[in-house]
Amino acid sequence: MSSMQVNFESKVVLTQDQAYKLLRNLLPDCCVDLFAQNSPSADNGIMYTAVIDYAMPSNFVLTQLFYLSLLLGQDCIAYFDSGSSGVAKGFIGPKPYAKFDDDLFIEFYSGKPLSQAAKHKN
Repeated sequence: MSSMQVNFESKVVLTQDQAYKLLRNLLPDCCVDLFAQNSPSADNGIMYTAVIDYAMPSNFVLTQLFYLSLLLGQDCIAYFDSGSSGVAKGFIGPKPYAKFDDDLFIEFYSGKPLSQAAKHKN
């Protein structure tokens, strides 16, 4: 089983439970865990951080995340996948950003930016 972490925002205010149910509906065969946290730079002031455990091709998960970005009215969703094929990180959506910033991506398990979480693991 592989694991992917995602960060996303929504133009529509969603509770943590609503965001979780939306992910579960799009990825019914995946194990999903999610938390919401305040973020002044995020739409509606909320950043959703999730970890998705999956046993299907990652392309399927990324396709569903593309659809999620459309549903939420977002340009893209940031993802970080440290699966068996190596580390992949980037954006999926209709208007993906050019540069992935480890200082902005919130790591699920620590709740800290990926750049800080990586330092603590070494």
